[in-house]
Amino acid sequence: MGSPSHWSCVHLLLPFQISLSISESEDKDISHVHITSGRIYSTELPQRRLPDALVVGAGKCGTDALITYLNTSKSFAINTIYSGDMHELNFFNNHFDQGIQWYIDQMPPVSSSQVSIEKCAPYMWNPQVPARVHQTKQDMKIIMVLCDPVKRLVSLYSHINSYKLADGSDPLPPFSDIIQLKDGKLIENVHPRPSQPFLESGKYSVFVSQWLEFFPLEQMIFISGEDLITQPLVEINKVTDFLGKSGSVTDRNVYYDKGRGYYCFESDNSKWCMDKSTKGRAHPELSPQLLSSLQNHFQPYNKKLEELIGKNFGWPKYFGKKS
Repeated sequence: MGSPSHWSCVHLLLPFQISLSISESEDKDISHVHITSGRIYSTELPQRRLPDALVVGAGKCGTDALITYLNTSKSFAINTIYSGDMHELNFFNNHFDQGIQWYIDQMPPVSSSQVSIEKCAPYMWNPQVPARVHQTKQDMKIIMVLCDPVKRLVSLYSHINSYKLADGSDPLPPFSDIIQLKDGKLIENVHPRPSQPFLESGKYSVFVSQWLEFFPLEQMIFISGEDLITQPLVEINKVTDFLGKSGSVTDRNVYYDKGRGYYCFESDNSKWCMDKSTKGRAHPELSPQLLSSLQNHFQPYNKKLEELIGKNFGWPKYFGKKS
């Protein structure tokens, strides 16, 4: 318990309760000890630490929805930041030279019973990130939400375009001008997001292979973005089981509202339901030839992904509808 010089405060609580707060100056232990009616018990204060798990992508496949679902449970503490244009921390992409303590300082305070999670979809694409994560924490759990790569492509296009329109920028060229079919081959003429070329970013097997060089399959889970929409609780249960928190998200937290026709999320102090204004953006129309060519382009990589992780997502599932 330490010498008297380590006691930070002593409170006498009448009639019979004594509460002792102990802080070890040398190791910064912030646990509290209470003596109540002759019994001693401790109350842990939350501390910042490295996350236990990363949600690393794929962007536009449901990573935000996954975090929203998990956030309904107090079993999870999730790093979320909204600072200017920065929606995600990007430590392992852009701030690795700041050091581990800087990273820890960005994490939410958590108790020892909580699972700490960082979500940063761009981590999936950077070939340097898996090694950096492994260097930082070898037992990190990796979560990926994957969806039909063609669906993701048109969703990403709509996402980027909507932000350009919102801030008064010139809109993107038509989708068919960005990716064209010439002499039976797909050509990407414009790179709306240079760090993630459209045609390359849907080759999931390439990026999953990079992660598998450093992390075994047992430390990774792959969630279907399509099933996260149609049967969210089934997919969420897979994640909570994987994180050792089975049953922490239930049909009380996630349920289908028949009146709205969409799923709702509910926690102790908040409730939010999807509706027509939040469900999604209208996707560009693809000609049958371009759609078929895109499906054929990604098919070998989809097959390789199945071989790598032992899971068939049943793609293609996107046929030009809004989703």
